[in-house]
Amino acid sequence: MESQVIRDYATHTAGYFIDRSNYDEVSVLLTYWKDGDLHIWDEVRDLRRVFENDLKYRFATFALPGDGTQQARLRSEVANFITKFALEKRSLVIIYYTGHCVASDGKAVWTAMRRGGPTLNWSDIQPSCFDALGDVLLILDCCHATLITKGQKIAGRFEILAACAKGLETPLPGEGSFTWALLKVLSETELKPGISVSELRGQMDDHTRETPFWAPIGSNIESSIVIKKREPPSDPRFKRKPAGYLIFRVSLLDDVDGLQISDWLKSNAPPNVSAVDIEAIVLKARRLQKHLDHEAFPDKSILRKLSPSAQSEILHHLQYLDTRMEKAMSDARNPLLEGNVQIVHETLSAIQTGVDAAYTKIETPLLLDIGKGDVNQSIHADIALDSGTLDTLSLHQCVTATSLPTTSFEISREDIRFPTSDERFVRGTMADRDVLIDFFDYVPDRVGEPYPATKEQLEKISERLCHEKGLGYHTLRGVGYVHDAVETRFGVVFQLKGAQHAVQTSVVTLQHLFANRRRMSLSRRVEIAHAIVTAVENLHRVEWIHKAIRSDNICFFSTPKGPPAGSGQDEEIDFSSPWVFGFEYARAMAAGSNLEEDHSQIRNFYRHPHRWSKPQAKFTRAHDVYSLGVVLMEIAEWRKVDSLVKIRGHVTPDTFRAELDKKLRRDFAHQIGDVFTEAIVGCFEFEEKSAGMTTYEAHKLFQDSVLNCMQKVVGRV
Repeated sequence: MESQVIRDYATHTAGYFIDRSNYDEVSVLLTYWKDGDLHIWDEVRDLRRVFENDLKYRFATFALPGDGTQQARLRSEVANFITKFALEKRSLVIIYYTGHCVASDGKAVWTAMRRGGPTLNWSDIQPSCFDALGDVLLILDCCHATLITKGQKIAGRFEILAACAKGLETPLPGEGSFTWALLKVLSETELKPGISVSELRGQMDDHTRETPFWAPIGSNIESSIVIKKREPPSDPRFKRKPAGYLIFRVSLLDDVDGLQISDWLKSNAPPNVSAVDIEAIVLKARRLQKHLDHEAFPDKSILRKLSPSAQSEILHHLQYLDTRMEKAMSDARNPLLEGNVQIVHETLSAIQTGVDAAYTKIETPLLLDIGKGDVNQSIHADIALDSGTLDTLSLHQCVTATSLPTTSFEISREDIRFPTSDERFVRGTMADRDVLIDFFDYVPDRVGEPYPATKEQLEKISERLCHEKGLGYHTLRGVGYVHDAVETRFGVVFQLKGAQHAVQTSVVTLQHLFANRRRMSLSRRVEIAHAIVTAVENLHRVEWIHKAIRSDNICFFSTPKGPPAGSGQDEEIDFSSPWVFGFEYARAMAAGSNLEEDHSQIRNFYRHPHRWSKPQAKFTRAHDVYSLGVVLMEIAEWRKVDSLVKIRGHVTPDTFRAELDKKLRRDFAHQIGDVFTEAIVGCFEFEEKSAGMTTYEAHKLFQDSVLNCMQKVVGRV
């Protein structure tokens, strides 16, 4: 009866299977017992090769300890994995287990040994998979594999592919086993069109000694998950740039030393660090190590074209990282340190610190310290991939390009849905994805059309916003722009991800919070300030100036706690992630700058004195940094700029700046501390101190005098 139901379901939904859209992300967590009695190593290695090399999936292994912490460790690992990789609608998470399983009071208990040994209750951990917004696939190569905990998935599919039904035993590893059959079918399948999991089960039936089992769990979606080679989304507006896919071509698969370090670190990792995080950290460190040749750069390294000061800094950090990795290898092989939690945590922290520092020290000069021809050459160098700089170099090329995009980013009104509203921020849907539209008005020409220059600017902005960017930019991924001709406005369209999907989620500006959240802890204010400084530093590193850094362009996502909503106090706000909007005037540093008049007093308060009302100077990065200083003062005092100082009579640019400076030097060190104050002073002194500097030198000045100050205080107040 059970098998007939499955066959009927598969027949009924066959037409849906191969039409399944591509996933934006696919992540695999393979777990097994560290000291189990099954010889699964060859199958684990071959599985990793298929998932990573052939299917281009993110992959991590987690060896279950047998020291009594296995239940808590796996619960944390699965929860972290779901949180990191399964909160997007177009994501797939695969959790794979190979080992023993016994039935106990109707629950699945995983065991390290056929008889005796460590155990864990999988039935108590599995329900966390129901929380995923994306699809989830359990692949279980164990006895009693269909002993599952029932529940209802809140979104997406949840399926199981099991070695056998409950009450039955799975074949041992080797020819005829479940995993052996899976590998055989996948190796004989054309992976580009893919294969549905239900069809995969049917084909495996011919190669294993026990009938595999497949079924959906807690989901009413009438189509099956499809295993297929990961490719860019079909809609070009949602595609990542090619650089984003290159990282999937490399892994620790053939790095014996790297795998040993990774496994040692995973054995006693901090609770909030997942196996995939550790493998990523070790992989980054191992790839950076190859760019150090006896305390120097390899002969043909493009790093040799950097200035002596930049080379010296990079060498220092690569040598530090190399020393830490050598010690990690020694410690991983030392049996006396097995189970030493403190050493593992310290080593992991040191490697992460070394990688982060090396990345920053390499990326900035690669972008700003060499000639244009060398920048174009560096994007093809190994160091670009190995230092995580590839996407940033590509974005830098996009920002500094003088030509228009070859394809338009304008979105047809037929392709996007959003409600009629006079609000600035409006939610909508496009290509089965949630989007957020940031509207702004434009001045039409004599026949009511936008000026060509306005649309050209929008095309350039959209291309840059659609480009792959790191979290440090605090900028949502762009999709394009939409024209609302009736209201003479354009809307820049952004893709919503993760928790931003929630129906009741709304956008709250920093300016709104000043008026409606009367109190904010200093630690929270420092956290927000640090995030905004980081965003500006990232934008300027690719020579992209914003031109409208104000608190009404810094936003947060909020969800109502309950009525009455909209008051600020009744909203749950994610203060850890401010987002930068208002890009309608953003441009490359080297691009032309107009001198259009704007007599809005509140907007003038954020501007450098030379840019008030009728600008007297071309916009430069120093003007962005000045505006940042004003916003930092607002955050420090937690009130809007027009209430920071009291000026009677006519307000001039110079008198307003003088009043800001007087208040800053008189009150702020006492209120927020010397270091935070020093960062704000650094913003206001940046123009004078950076005069005559190269682009690289000016950016280093910003890093040293503003960013580094905020890094010193964040998390310590």
